[in-house]
Amino acid sequence: MSCRRLICQKRGCSKEPYLGGLCQVHHQEGQASKERLDAALTALHSGVVDGYAPQDPSLCSELDRLRVYWDRACQVLQTQRGTELMPLDEAEFATERCITLAKEIVEAQRRLTTGTQYR
Repeated sequence: MSCRRLICQKRGCSKEPYLGGLCQVHHQEGQASKERLDAALTALHSGVVDGYAPQDPSLCSELDRLRVYWDRACQVLQTQRGTELMPLDEAEFATERCITLAKEIVEAQRRLTTGTQYR
C-alpha cells in the first residue's frame, strides 16, 4: 500500500501544506485577503483607515458617501424591506460593491500614508 503525499489544497498547486491545508504562499495570500476585507469593513463601519480618517479630502468624501450607501444597503438587508432608493434585489450586490470600493479606498490611503504611488 502506497502512502499518499499531502499537497496544497489550492487547485494546481503541488507544494506541501504549511497551515490549514495550504502551502505557505497560498496561506499568506489568504491571510492578506482576509486583512484587506477586515480593513474595508472597519472603514465602512467607522470611517477610519488604520485608526485615522483619510488624509486626502477626496478619499474622505468618497468614503463618507460610500458609508451612506453601505448603511442604506445594510438596513434593507436587515429589514428585508426595499426602498425606492434601494430595492431589496439590489441590496446584496450593493454591499459587495461597497466592500470592493472600500478596499480600494483603504489601499489608496495606505499608499498615500507611505508616500508610494497609487495606480
